[in-house]
Amino acid sequence: AKKIGGMRQAAVIMTKATCRSVQDMDRKSTLHYCDDGFSILLSEQDTADFGPQRWVDQR
Repeated sequence: AKKIGGMRQAAVIMTKATCRSVQDMDRKSTLHYCDDGFSILLSEQDTADFGPQRWVDQR
């Protein structure tokens, strides 16, 4: 929980979405879902501290 608390907002959203998808989907579907979500985050314009590039840089 401490590690997740220190993450940027975009990273927390991706982590939560991954945890939820694991409960509802099989492993292969979850990987595709997470890849699609990460691609969408990268395609969004970098804004404020929610921007995907800041999340990638801090990773």
